[in-house]
Amino acid sequence: MPRSSQATNNGVSYYAVRVGRKAGIYRTWDECKAEVNAYPGAIFKKFKDLTDAQTFAGPQAALSAAAPTHTSAPGRVNTPMTVGRTHRAAPYTLDGSDGRQKPREGQAGRKGTRVKESVTHPTVPPPLAGETADKIVVYTDGASSKNGKKGARAGVGVYFGTQDPRNISESLAGPRQTNQRAELMAVLRAIEAVSASGSAKTLVICTDSMYTINCVNVWHFKWEKCGWVNSAGQQVNNQDLIRGILDRMKEYSGSVQFIHVRGHSGIHGNEQADQLAVQGANTVMFI
Repeated sequence: MPRSSQATNNGVSYYAVRVGRKAGIYRTWDECKAEVNAYPGAIFKKFKDLTDAQTFAGPQAALSAAAPTHTSAPGRVNTPMTVGRTHRAAPYTLDGSDGRQKPREGQAGRKGTRVKESVTHPTVPPPLAGETADKIVVYTDGASSKNGKKGARAGVGVYFGTQDPRNISESLAGPRQTNQRAELMAVLRAIEAVSASGSAKTLVICTDSMYTINCVNVWHFKWEKCGWVNSAGQQVNNQDLIRGILDRMKEYSGSVQFIHVRGHSGIHGNEQADQLAVQGANTVMFI
């Protein structure tokens, strides 16, 4: 079916901002730059097609006033997720390659389809775990001995703060005892714990797992369109947990943000979450 004239305009470019000061679709690079320049973890991409730009930016992103359209756009709101990264800058591709490593489980998108990402080194230290009047910062981690092999035991760690009753240290349920599943489960358990309290505060989840962040912030858009089948024609691994996280995020009354932190680099919250995950992996499961 041919695209509508709204979606395609000869010589017209659209700059889609998924993560930035304001998520949206912008007609000029100057507009886009104002939203992403020096913004930690900004994610944006240039498109020739409006429909593709809208899909990338997400359903809540609106066209800027300068972008031509024949329909009124909804009010622009901040995207509910951000990605903060503290390691070397590198562009992402939708197949999961960032020039250093590829994820072991699942791919999304056409190989070579790049997502321009503005990655900066934050000038402020990672946030401390804890709760303020409008925000909850939690650290999550997963651990697995003999990762995915026979006899593997994985654990989940969620750290809200010192002696916080919401802290979680537990073994990973199920036959697949992998580090990635433990990391995903930790995020799921963190959202569930905050939701159970009835909170509507902004939930900031700090994790050292770029795999987890990419699953819930980038790759799932393509997977959902493809019926949760990856580029190899296989079912996406760990989709039960990924879809569970996405569902809990939709149900949560507040917004959920993600910040990537370096693992094992002395960040207190990350170290505590890791310790809880290791303890969980050593917990004996009685079935």
